[in-house]
Amino acid sequence: MNYIKTVFSFMIFFIFISCGNESKNQSNSKTDIKEMIKKDLSGKNKNDNASACDFLSESYLTQKFTGATDFQPKSSEKPYPRCRYTFTVNGETYYVGLTLLKGNGSEAMLDSGTKPFPKKELLSGVGGKAYYIKTMNQVSAWEGNHLIHVNFSDPTPAKNKDIAIEIAKDILKLL
Repeated sequence: MNYIKTVFSFMIFFIFISCGNESKNQSNSKTDIKEMIKKDLSGKNKNDNASACDFLSESYLTQKFTGATDFQPKSSEKPYPRCRYTFTVNGETYYVGLTLLKGNGSEAMLDSGTKPFPKKELLSGVGGKAYYIKTMNQVSAWEGNHLIHVNFSDPTPAKNKDIAIEIAKDILKLL
């Protein structure tokens, strides 16, 4: 059992490292963004195996970041469903990533995966439990049986935390 925990911890740590940095907030109304995500997920229900890119879509990002262009998406399903975008707003580069463990996440997995980051900040009002890891510009959040990691970076690092929290809340509402 300890072997499984060690392997799992390593995999979560790998996800943290691989979810990178780069990206600015020019958000529109939260209602519009929530509706945009719902539109992207139309035809899928909460029990479907929606991919990370179904939740973090180009249309969602276009709605959230006015003037966003030049989207460069990347997605993968292993070791966990992940969706990443780089894009530009007014000539500046942004980065956002989502790792999604839908239906098979737990609080123990959150704690184990964030253990290598002793300076993580416990967040309130984001899921059942969440942390912000500044060195990774990442919000890791658990809610029910779902676990997400949202990375965000842009040319204004002071806003990275707030924007990552907003995106995490938007995603958690849909799970």
